Amino acid sequence: MDLGIYPKLSIHKLMSGSNSASLQIKVMNGPEIMVCKSEPHRLKEQGMTVFEAQGAKEPIIDIKGSDKLPFGAARLGIFEFDVFDCSSKKKIGTLTREAPKLFQRAVWYLEDARGAEIGSVSEINAVVAVLHELGLFPIIPKAYDVRLGDNHVAKISRMSMIDVIWLDLSDDLNGRLDRRLGLAAGIVLCLVGK
Repeated sequence: MDLGIYPKLSIHKLMSGSNSASLQIKVMNGPEIMVCKSEPHRLKEQGMTVFEAQGAKEPIIDIKGSDKLPFGAARLGIFEFDVFDCSSKKKIGTLTREAPKLFQRAVWYLEDARGAEIGSVSEINAVVAVLHELGLFPIIPKAYDVRLGDNHVAKISRMSMIDVIWLDLSDDLNGRLDRRLGLAAGIVLCLVGK
């Protein structure tokens, strides 16, 4: 599946049990094109696979929690997820987040397949970030700026009350961000928050 033809996607989290969730990934205002299921609390151990929603339902990407982090890191808000292409089995990149600091914007770091930092996903508005952290005004969507180096390439918006992520890659006219890594960033934000 060529994700480059879908510059705008929405990711919908559907709870299917107390410990499991399924995600529907749709073209913005359009049909479902991908699906995946996960147990958010076991994402680090089990990972998840994103599949095409129609036809042969081929796997597209695997997102796996890194085994480099110490036990209990997730409880501290420290995460690291490796992203793999399912057809080639090659690593695409990594998403990492250090322990969040009180009253600061959440930042995820993007790394390439070799482990070099190439960009970040950070909350745009510090005031909204603090309000969400305090549990105030959850109806205000969170917005994240996706950057490669100093260049803005995408925007992710999150409506936490209804568990929907909007992923807008239309500003990345030259396709600098690997769409699979961008999709993985949206999925991870949907499942683990911040």
